[in-house]
Amino acid sequence: MWDCYFAQKKADPYKAVQILALLTQVQPYLSQYYEASKDIMVKVKRTGDQEKQNSPASESDYILDS
Repeated sequence: MWDCYFAQKKADPYKAVQILALLTQVQPYLSQYYEASKDIMVKVKRTGDQEKQNSPASESDYILDS
């Protein structure tokens, strides 16, 4: 949507404003999705850490700390 906004910004300012309005409507959903994703990644990491403690020789595909 941001690409569409920047493409329309000079060509058709009215469409650009409509796109911005849509982006503001979507923002709360994206924010909630982002927060939920972070929580899930933390839980998966904790599970991976627990599995590593129980079986230190096994490989893990879990998310690492940044």
